[in-house]
Amino acid sequence: NIQRLNNKAEAMALRKALRGDNLCDICRLRVGSEYHEIVPRSKTIARDDLREASFAPEICSLLCRECHDKIAPTKRGIELLLECNINLYGKAKVKTALEKIPDRFRLGIEIR
Repeated sequence: NIQRLNNKAEAMALRKALRGDNLCDICRLRVGSEYHEIVPRSKTIARDDLREASFAPEICSLLCRECHDKIAPTKRGIELLLECNINLYGKAKVKTALEKIPDRFRLGIEIR
């Protein structure tokens, strides 16, 4: 998906500008090469509009493969990723991006 690739490039550029690197948003040890949607693709599979909304950089993360597979899918992983994105983009932008996806597709993924 072209939009997803463009958003990944934007996310990488932002992290490089703000942090000086593209390290994993969770462990900060390895390169964050995986563009991870905080709202899982499996939840937006039948709806192209929701799929596009889930690619927004404000609700996606750059992760190393290990953190992507082991930590990101957990409740604590989701909380860590939302915290990271709030620090990068601000709470209002993350909340706005997340709320473009209806509750029933987010399944409890919320900003406190």
